Amino acid sequence: MKKESPLVSVVIPCFNYGNYIKETIDSVLSSYYNNIEIIVVNDGSTDQETFEVLQQLELNTKLKIIHQDNKGLPAARNTGIRESLGEYILPLDADDLIQPSFITKGVWLLEKESTIGFVYSLVQLFGEINELWITEPFDPDILLHHNYIPATALYRKTMWEQVGGYDESMTMGYEDWEFWIRSFSFGWKGRRINEALFLYRKHGVSMLSDSRLRHNEIVSYIKEKHTNLYTFKWQFKLCNKYVLRKSYKIIFRALQFFKSFLRKNKYLKKLKKVNIKPLNITTNKSYNKKVLYISGNQDKIQVVYILPWLKVGGVEKVFLDLFKNIDRSRFSITLMTSIKDVNEWEDKFKEVVDQIFHLAAFTNDENEMVQFLLDYVSVNEVQCIHISNTQFGYRVSKILRSSFPNVKLLDTLHMEEPYEPWDYFRFSQSFSINFHKRVVITQFLSERLVGFYKESADKVVVIENGISMQNANFSASDTNEKKYIVFAGRLVKQKQPLLFIDIAHKLLEMKPETRFLLIGDGPLYKKAKEKIVRLGLTNSITLMGYQEKVKQLLLEKASIFIAPSLMEGLPIVGIEAMASKAAVVASDVRGWSDLISTGINGFLVAQDDIHAYVEIITKLMNDDEFKQKIVSNAFQTVMEKYTAESMSRKYQDVYDKLIQSNKGEDCYYGSY
Repeated sequence: MKKESPLVSVVIPCFNYGNYIKETIDSVLSSYYNNIEIIVVNDGSTDQETFEVLQQLELNTKLKIIHQDNKGLPAARNTGIRESLGEYILPLDADDLIQPSFITKGVWLLEKESTIGFVYSLVQLFGEINELWITEPFDPDILLHHNYIPATALYRKTMWEQVGGYDESMTMGYEDWEFWIRSFSFGWKGRRINEALFLYRKHGVSMLSDSRLRHNEIVSYIKEKHTNLYTFKWQFKLCNKYVLRKSYKIIFRALQFFKSFLRKNKYLKKLKKVNIKPLNITTNKSYNKKVLYISGNQDKIQVVYILPWLKVGGVEKVFLDLFKNIDRSRFSITLMTSIKDVNEWEDKFKEVVDQIFHLAAFTNDENEMVQFLLDYVSVNEVQCIHISNTQFGYRVSKILRSSFPNVKLLDTLHMEEPYEPWDYFRFSQSFSINFHKRVVITQFLSERLVGFYKESADKVVVIENGISMQNANFSASDTNEKKYIVFAGRLVKQKQPLLFIDIAHKLLEMKPETRFLLIGDGPLYKKAKEKIVRLGLTNSITLMGYQEKVKQLLLEKASIFIAPSLMEGLPIVGIEAMASKAAVVASDVRGWSDLISTGINGFLVAQDDIHAYVEIITKLMNDDEFKQKIVSNAFQTVMEKYTAESMSRKYQDVYDKLIQSNKGEDCYYGSY
């Protein structure tokens, strides 16, 4: 770690938690922030397992273990902190966990703002209960009424020294609440990270359970200790604040309902204008940016990817396969997201990247999002920044290009959607000058970008999407055992799942023994279910909802794959169907027409032509030799052009060529 990075002391009191503490320590050692010391305080444990585990841990030179007679949790914390050398303290109970980015984000905020004494996050409860505790933004008035700050929060050691540490007499609990109250009484502020970076384990009867049984007794002690804070003036102020908060919630819900109504208004859908929100950034170089340094990765090519989120989707699938197949001995991958949302695929991405930062979850302040990104690029000497499908990424591209002239910027455009107000082809073109390369996924999109949008031809690169051929025995797929006609995709208007049901209904009139699978979830799920019931097709069409292993289902079940899309980029699920040796029948739109040569490796049908779909599907079902020829050609097409391995090599080649263009130049960073 670079010398300028402040040391963080993680203090872990332990009383008979030997069965959990290794997992707790591992979560700390997995932190992106590396300048850490770990101090375990054995507070008079009595069980044999804990003794044995602590003996093993004492062999680890990264840990310091202190043994003392049982004095209670607040005293154990104070003991560890007194022995610590860190500028910042993170108390962590021996059965709890932290996310890898917690310390990095906490230290960055504390270094940025000197008036902030402590940083806390949302809390993910796990174990016997799986819930999200949404902590509140820091407000000292509300804190007097109830504790919304978890015990595990990163704070300054100077604050602990100033307030006198934890009250060691509070062995019944709530010692952390009283500590936060005392801290703000000394003028310290708190800061919430709007992201679940602390994981609290729920199991059996805990100290917190006992504390709640004696709640009134402990609260009386806190009020007596801080009589000056619990005055009539403070209580009146608190009451008014609650009334205002309740009124705000009612108004907020009304506004949300009105916005929802506007979105559904048919006239709003006709909007074509791209509105670009200006980005007003005031950079701040007065604090220590070295907290973002990645230890041990500077011998690799540093690439930062900016995506909107890590949801279930085609764009995310493309980048997931890219990361799985990129040469990790040469490339270090940092992934940043720009929109706060539920990231269902986060665990998948964690397995294949070095670091993940959810910028919009970390902070609601866009200026801070940009500042964090700039600091990260500067400190880690990032060489490439790759942006896709994120307005924030495009909007920040100008300041990235001007701040870091030798950092190479590229984007990937997946699909043109000219009827949507947020179409990325149009949106991104306002920022084209900031990019060194523009990647598109089909030759048609390349021609469109150059011909219609007037992009420079030498900046445009075609890299087709690909699927991973690893861990799936595509070549051994037995087409004779597969009996289903399948639709797989998001249940949205673009994919036309309701038309798939109409095609199935028509086909069943001729071949009542045919069986169908409708795989996917989305806004049209309810309508699809109702339509299947209304047409009496529940025995013929299985509505499967969201499925994690679509590729495996296609391999095992799909004889024919139907895709009546209104528009497409280059459909990953179509490539998976072709690799699975399912005969593909799709609408004749761009994306599908880039993938399929009708009559050779699949079939293209005029949009909404149900009779044409039925005619081709019937022919495929009746002529097995003809079908085998189609699926064999389709499989060959995938192997020659649409594998993730090939896609990854092409992206790596682009990165290498961009970085090579810097050879001989005087590269520098942190110029902003």
